Amino acid sequence: MQHHKIILPKKDDSTPAKEYQLKADTELRITVDATERASISLASGKAEIFGREITLDQPAIVSNASVAVYAVNDSVVVVPIAFATML
Repeated sequence: MQHHKIILPKKDDSTPAKEYQLKADTELRITVDATERASISLASGKAEIFGREITLDQPAIVSNASVAVYAVNDSVVVVPIAFATML
């Protein structure tokens, strides 16, 4: 299984977003500190966070957590990036 990791720094509401194209059975790892919130949305495909499906019309809001977005099938996930670091 392939892993991608993003560390989100402090940001404001004007932070641009980046689309990550995930192949089936891969994860996008995201860490958001306690003072921040990140809205993770699904542009296409099927993906989950902690086993809960992200729907096309309802973004997942993450704060004070490290999460893995798991792609059930080929998916496009949108994440605010600011100065994100991909590891």
